[in-house]
Parts: sequence; structure tokens; C-alpha cells
Amino acid sequence: MTDNVLSFTKDVFDGVTVKSTVSFEKDFENTVPNTELATKWLETSIEFWKNQHYNGVWFEVDLKHIYWVPILAQHGFTFHRARDELCVMIRWLPEDKPNTLPLYPFTSVGVGGVVVNKKGEVLLMREKRGSYLGWKFPGGLADPGERISEAVKREVLEETGIKAEFKNVITFRHITQSLYEKSCDLYFLCYMTPVNEDDITIVKCERETADAKWVSREDILKLSESGEIHHFHMIILDRLDKLLQSGRNGCYQEQFSFKAGSSTRQWDMYFVD
Repeated sequence: MTDNVLSFTKDVFDGVTVKSTVSFEKDFENTVPNTELATKWLETSIEFWKNQHYNGVWFEVDLKHIYWVPILAQHGFTFHRARDELCVMIRWLPEDKPNTLPLYPFTSVGVGGVVVNKKGEVLLMREKRGSYLGWKFPGGLADPGERISEAVKREVLEETGIKAEFKNVITFRHITQSLYEKSCDLYFLCYMTPVNEDDITIVKCERETADAKWVSREDILKLSESGEIHHFHMIILDRLDKLLQSGRNGCYQEQFSFKAGSSTRQWDMYFVD
């Protein structure tokens, strides 16, 4: 490789990725470069990548190497995304082609568990804090890499102490204006039943749950009439009733394994019966 070109890997889209951790070790021999030296290496690298007709540059900056950020910003790089100890800055190199670098992830996934026991009672809870403090289905945000079915089981257990089995997705809500700028929200309402009907004693989460209880349909209707539960929940329960009365599976989940090169990928597929 040409002298003073930062260590990089090429992707299938003719883009390059630079990792500050790799560069720190290989290019600078575990020594923090001064601004002048880092700038020289970056400018040489950009010129090399342009001559090789590469497209986008992804520069992963570890928190320990944050000195790269102002240098990259001065050379046309912008922020793409960030997490605990890493930020990614990008630059599109060609001047004669439109920028096709994908946007940062902009959708969060939430889950709500509509848990119904054999008596027909529905598990409801109230949050200790938040913009909505009325009665609701237990739930929350999925963790990174977490399946919808696993996320809703975890959230129900954490907030109410109830172990519940995922049956199907009743519906999902899509909001294009979420808590954060330019972000969307997908909220999946899942039909569930207790794993053990003989063990449905509620154990509230002291940190999150103000109250939780099994509520009959008659009492849910009273809560709706008094404004203690949002009408949204009544719509979900009505759709669940229609689904159960039809005898259909609704939007059910199946898991598949697919070969992708040398690795195997696990997919959750949702089908509507």
C-alpha cells in the first residue's frame, strides 16, 4: 500500500472503512499522532482513495481517539451515527456521482404485551413516570439484536413478574415523528397468554411500575368510560376479539435459517393467516 495511507478495508460498494483502533496500532505504532501528522496521513489517504475511484469513506472513531473528529470535520467528513464508545464519520468522494451512502438507523422498535388469562382478564399496568400515566399494556423498547417475541416476553416479565408466551402480532403502529429528530417508531402489539395459569401472581417492578393488575373486560370498559385508559387500547382489544373469534392465526411468526456466505443467518418471518 502507498506510504502514509491509513489502514482500511474495502466493501462491496467500493467504499472504504477506517477504524481508529486499527490505525492507532498499525499506522502510528500505538502512539497518538499530533494534529499535523494525522492531517498529513488523512490528506494522503483521501487522494489515494480518489485515484482508486472509491466512493464513500466510513471512519470509525473510538472514544479514545476522539482527536480525529475535528481533523475529519475540517476535511469534509460529517457525523453518521454514534453509540457509547464510538462515532462514525463519513465522506462521499466522487464529485460526478450522487451520494448514495445509507442514512443512519432511524427506527426504534417498541413492544406491548396483550396478555389474556383463561378467565379472559387482561394484564394492565401503570407507569411511575412518563407522558402517559393511565392504564396500559406492559411493554417497552426492544434491545439491540432482540427479537420482537423475546422483547415482549422480557418487558412483560420485568414490569409485572408474569411469564407469558408469545402467540402472534395483533397489529403494529408506525409513527414518523418520534421522540428524536428524523426518527420513526414501530410499536408491535402482541397477543400473549400466561406460561402457567396457576402462577399469575403479579410482582411489580419497583423502578418502573406504579401499579399492575388483571382486569376483566367489564372493568376495562369502566376505565375507558372514566378516561383512565386510552381509547387506543380498546381498539386493540376489539381487533383481538375479532381475530380469536375467526379462529385464524393472525400475524404469526416462523423462524428460518439462511446461508449467507460462510455464515448462517436467523430470520424471523411474520405471515398473515
